[in-house]
Order: sequence, then structure tokens, then C-alpha cells
Amino acid sequence: MPPLKIERVNRDCTEEQGLWQPDGTHRANRRLRPDGMYPVRGNRHRSTWFYVFNSLVAFRMNQPLETQMLSTLLQFPPRESAYRRKFLNNTDENLFMGSFDSFAAAEAGAPPSKAVGYANADAGELYSPQIYFYDYPGLFWLGRSIDAGMTRVFDLGGHVGIKYYAFRRVLSYPEDLHWTVCDVPGVVDSGRAMAIKREATAQLDFTTDYRDASGCDVLYASGSLQYLPTRMEEILSALHVKPKRIIMNTTAVHPERTIFTLNSIGVAVCPYRIQHHDDLLAELARAGYKKRDVWRNEGKPIEVPFVAGGDKPYYAGCCFDLAA
Repeated sequence: MPPLKIERVNRDCTEEQGLWQPDGTHRANRRLRPDGMYPVRGNRHRSTWFYVFNSLVAFRMNQPLETQMLSTLLQFPPRESAYRRKFLNNTDENLFMGSFDSFAAAEAGAPPSKAVGYANADAGELYSPQIYFYDYPGLFWLGRSIDAGMTRVFDLGGHVGIKYYAFRRVLSYPEDLHWTVCDVPGVVDSGRAMAIKREATAQLDFTTDYRDASGCDVLYASGSLQYLPTRMEEILSALHVKPKRIIMNTTAVHPERTIFTLNSIGVAVCPYRIQHHDDLLAELARAGYKKRDVWRNEGKPIEVPFVAGGDKPYYAGCCFDLAA
């Protein structure tokens, strides 16, 4: 059926001008509608939606131009601009925006109105020592590791030691457990103060240098690798003695490619790497590690709106052992 075309005609037109047939020609027994509208093309079985649409057009054409423009803006808002405002004003959501050529380019593209990265005082108060549903795959392998005598744990990007505090409620920590958290200076200062307050300094220690992971039994990275400018392969190559086991959990990955973007954590905006999943596993293999397990952290959302393939990222984890 040809598309309907709506036209306004003169309300004072002659009767002959106001008459039409189903094929669009005029006929004496069909008159112009009282509102001055008629379809140039149509058929005799016009459905209800046509009359509704025709009436809306007539109403809008009788409104001032300013009212019509405002109505259009309200009905069809610029979604990307609206999302950008939401991103900039975010205080409590995990939001992502933009695509960049590199981690450094993402950092340079951060909005000047927001703090950049975790290296600010407010970031030390972001998290609480809770166990979430997506923690359990990593918790499982960490528990098995400790039971097997791997008691030197290096927690890469472990904030103020939140996983140490959370997991000790369900794992039996041996007396000789030594848990080292690596993070940025401001967060490390908060972590040390908390460890003193909670009397955890006998087992919990802090550093700002990932090279202190040399010689540890387990390198544990939960939700932290995506915030680091250094890839896992580079971290491992800088260690004199590689860890016996690597456990990663809630690592941002993509099934097809690597995306560099910005992540709003409320108090700050952080450059963020969503790494090609296969490339990440290949890095571990090149470093001399053998896969024990891989998994997806289902139920933890991640999406980069208005970016090609931005709906495909997901969180994943793995356990790799150093080959003999």
C-alpha cells in the first residue's frame, strides 16, 4: 500500500475540492473532514490508527512553532547527551563511556570536572568487606590454594584488604598466612590504618609496588586488572620469581577485541581496559602458565553504550598454575 500523505487544505474550499474517493480522486458523496485534513492517498478500509495519526497531525499543526519544537525534543531526547550528563553526575552507579585508542588516551580523555583514578582520598572509603555472589569462583580456588599450603597471597589491587576481611569469615586462615595488598598510595594508607584498628597486621601487609609479588604463592586479582595501565604479561615479566598460581576474578573481557574506555566509580573516573578474552589467556600461556579453570561471572553487568560492540563485554575469571 502506498504511504499516506497528509495535507492541510483551505477550510473555505469549494465542495468539489473537499470531496474524494478511496483511490485519492474527488467524489461528490464524500466530504472534507471538519478539521481540514484529508488523505491524498488511501483506501476505503482505513484503520483506527490512521484517524488517530491524522488527528495528532492536525493538533500539532495548530500549535505555535515553539510548542511543536519543545514537544519534539521531549519526545525524542538526545540519548547520548543525556547519558553523558548521567555519567558526569554519577555518584553510585558503575557506568562506562567512550572508546579510546589506548589506556593512556582514555586517561587523557577523562572529564576535567572529575577526579581521575583511585589515587584520591575518597576512594579509600568505597568498598566494604562483603562476599558477593560473583566472588565465589575465586574464593573456591583461593581456599583450595591455602589448604594446599600456598600461604603467601599477593592481592593485586586489593584496595584496603576487603577480600582478606571478607574471606576470613568462611575460610580457615592458617597462622602463617601472609596476605599482601598492592594498591595506590592513598588507598594503602587507609588500609594500613584499618589493619591496625582491626588488629590484622600480623597477617595483612600493604605495598604500592607490584614487583613485590615476586616469590609469592598466589597472585590474586579480583576486579583490578582492568584498572591497571600494565598488562598481566608485563607484570609477570617484571618478577624475579613468578607466582606458583594466578587467580583472576571479575576481570573485564570482550569476546572479539580490546576496548579502552572510561569508568565512573562515583567519586572519580578511571581509565578502563576491557581486554580481549583470548588474548588475556594467551598472555598467561606465554608466561609459562597452564590453565586449571576458566569461568564467567554471570549476573555482574557491564556495557559501554554508544560504542560498537559495547554490549558484548562480560566479567570472567580463571585459575592458572605455573608449569613445572
